[in-house]
Amino acid sequence: MGAACPLLRQLHEQVMTPTMSFDPTLYAIADAGVLSAADAPEVLAKAIAGGVTAVQIRAKELTDDEFVGFASELIAVARSNKISAIVNDRVEAAVSLNADGVHLGAEDVPVRDAHRVLGKDAIIGVTAHSLEEVANAEALGADYVGFGSIYPSPSKVVEAIQGIDGVRKARELTRLPIVAIGGITVERAADVISAGADGVAVISGLWGAEDPEPRAREYRAAIARGRQKR
Repeated sequence: MGAACPLLRQLHEQVMTPTMSFDPTLYAIADAGVLSAADAPEVLAKAIAGGVTAVQIRAKELTDDEFVGFASELIAVARSNKISAIVNDRVEAAVSLNADGVHLGAEDVPVRDAHRVLGKDAIIGVTAHSLEEVANAEALGADYVGFGSIYPSPSKVVEAIQGIDGVRKARELTRLPIVAIGGITVERAADVISAGADGVAVISGLWGAEDPEPRAREYRAAIARGRQKR
């Protein structure tokens, strides 16, 4: 969606204020391609009970109206549990849903344009698929970097694998929080965190579990071990 969208112009004076500070420790990505709309709120609530600290809501295949319907209940769950709710890509939807911020890819609305619409306090993350993009993220005005793919991912076809060494190099290039993403299983999470990531983003590793609550607890324990190794 481009910055010249009429709805963006209509909303340019509105601002968003995050309901709480952003904690990227265990960053769940609630993807409509993985979670059904009917089950998603309950599943997310269980994951939060297990230790999820932030949620990004993503639905590439849905129309704007369908997305608002899918996301509204998830944001309500996040609000009631006092964790940040981030919308993937859709700046206009983030405003209408009063989300805490947006996550943007390279082809989405520029970060500074998004801040003008959402307000200076909105949380805006950017995707980085290379070390160069990590290094540039702060200058763009981003609040955090989603860096990957760290490992091959069952959720997405990726061209470049960054690996643990990539996390270490990325840590040297930015002061921003780094959220590592891509194939991060419970078994791999400690190594990713000890290499310098501030948090891990998970999709199939969390939602593929029979019960996301104990799986989230396993992730949090692994993250704690990784921080102890630094």
